[in-house]
Amino acid sequence: MNGLEGKIKDISDRVNRTLESCFSQTEATDANLLEAIQYSMFSGGKRLRPCVLVMFYELCGGGGTGEIYKAACALEMIHTYSLIHDDLPCMDNDEMRRGKKCAHVVYGEDMALLAGDALITRAFELLFGKSVIEKFGYKAVLDAAKVLSASAGAMVSGQAMDIRMDKSSFINKELLLDMYSKKTGALFRAAAEIGAILSGADSHKTDHAGVCGEYFGIAFQLYDDIKDIDQDDKNKVSYVSIYGEAKTKCEIGFYMSEAMKILSEFGNNSKFLAELMKATIFN
Repeated sequence: MNGLEGKIKDISDRVNRTLESCFSQTEATDANLLEAIQYSMFSGGKRLRPCVLVMFYELCGGGGTGEIYKAACALEMIHTYSLIHDDLPCMDNDEMRRGKKCAHVVYGEDMALLAGDALITRAFELLFGKSVIEKFGYKAVLDAAKVLSASAGAMVSGQAMDIRMDKSSFINKELLLDMYSKKTGALFRAAAEIGAILSGADSHKTDHAGVCGEYFGIAFQLYDDIKDIDQDDKNKVSYVSIYGEAKTKCEIGFYMSEAMKILSEFGNNSKFLAELMKATIFN
């Protein structure tokens, strides 16, 4: 196992252990709801966003601590909630995700909806936990929470744009990229920013980390368009369905190049992050 693979496995394992501890208590949660949450949280996600958060935290000088994994888990909870809700029949109407049946197929739409709701509230409960505040300070945690809540709001706006776009005849490059920035880029931006904020980085470094994360997120969504084009509904609007694979690859190259330029400003210690981003898009 090489350096990057080992790093990813270490972060993912620690995130999974932390998530398991978050959902091991059943006293305050309905048993069926807890099962739906656990099913969704442990359905084979790569924990890419938590990896970005932890790596930016370390890149910006954050010291080793288990509390950063609680912040990473809060981010992953928001990501998972968005997937549960996006898959619902009233949204994207998907039945499979990561080779498994979606939560609403297994547990019903009502329980899936509530599982997503529960993950939103649990994410902020975890982020504002006593040990997290003691480690990073109340102001830093509050700033991180603001970033996380803003990204969650942006995702909702991006999903609304996606739904409207399927029914609209007026679609252009700028509108599509704006949707990708909100729906996918926002949470990657949050991952990078939160990592920088909790490391104690200044506002300049934090903002640059955020832009890098957002550009990577847009490239990630464009790459996902190409990867999934044969599986998608032919009527679904995406960058690749309108502009074709060649132009989409050019756009990916642009955003990845911009992300790498920003990342290079952080110095040689950005090696793992650069490798992670390149391996994700160009594997």
